[in-house]
Amino acid sequence: MATLVSNGLYETTNREEIKEYLEDIKKKLDDLQLGTKTEHDRKTSQPSDELKIIGSKELKFKELIGEGRIGKVYKAVYNKHAVAVKQFTEESHGPLLAKNLRAEAEKMKKFNAENVVRLFGICTETYSHLLVMEYMSEKDLRSVLDNPSKYNLTWRRRLRMALESASGIYRIHNAEPPMLHRSISSSKFLVDEDLHIKISYCGFSLTRSSARRHESSSKKTTLKYIAPEHLNKISTEYTDKSEAYSYGIVMWEIATLKKPFDGKTDSEVERYVCKQNKKEEIEDPDCPDKFGDLIDRCRDCDPFLRPQFEEIVDTLSSILEKYN
Repeated sequence: MATLVSNGLYETTNREEIKEYLEDIKKKLDDLQLGTKTEHDRKTSQPSDELKIIGSKELKFKELIGEGRIGKVYKAVYNKHAVAVKQFTEESHGPLLAKNLRAEAEKMKKFNAENVVRLFGICTETYSHLLVMEYMSEKDLRSVLDNPSKYNLTWRRRLRMALESASGIYRIHNAEPPMLHRSISSSKFLVDEDLHIKISYCGFSLTRSSARRHESSSKKTTLKYIAPEHLNKISTEYTDKSEAYSYGIVMWEIATLKKPFDGKTDSEVERYVCKQNKKEEIEDPDCPDKFGDLIDRCRDCDPFLRPQFEEIVDTLSSILEKYN
């Protein structure tokens, strides 16, 4: 006996037509949930509808602009726009490398905001495991601070840099779920041609709960940015107060244009910070008092006395208003 199917627009008693109709509905539901996959997407196993798959042939590589422990970064052209392409080290091929690439990409997608480097897409082709990101022409904050005359680093400009940097961290801390960057230093903030700041290198980030179960970020960033409670092993619980200390060092760099603990060995830094309870001074008399106070509060040896990033952003906004 034939079965009647009706949805107000479609009605039939033909079993084959019913089957085709149900398959068509299932396909539409799948498309809504996962996005329509192209043949290229299927070959590269697109992880989600939010991650755009980019073929290596769509990228025109220009020059090497950076190199690190886990990969190299190139300037390239994608859709006639300059992009930065991070190529992961090909020590291990296959599923593990692709999984790590996708994990970093998914984290970057969570932080989609004005002061976080934008992700355009990924490539997971064999021998081409790539992150395609926003291109920041002036490299990193540390490079800019090393050339104050070239960039005309007025106090207004430096305060804006500090605010934009803090805003990037604040966005990460308020992602869904909330995350911690775990690798804050002046080299992790990238700078565009208009000297606007965006935070990058989010691959080490973890949720707050996960970060608390891990040791401090001493292996993720240089020792000079590590909070004293982690240096002296009083606490291994990494929190947003740990990040406030690291960012206090970055703000000190912005205020002084100097490198932190320049010339000191790791053991000398530990002794200076932990045993002598010292902070490097801000010697410029033109530094706004409230900015200097904020930097010192962030570098306080007692993590409970350090401000949250919401307060850091609000304070920097208030200071910058006086320079408009």
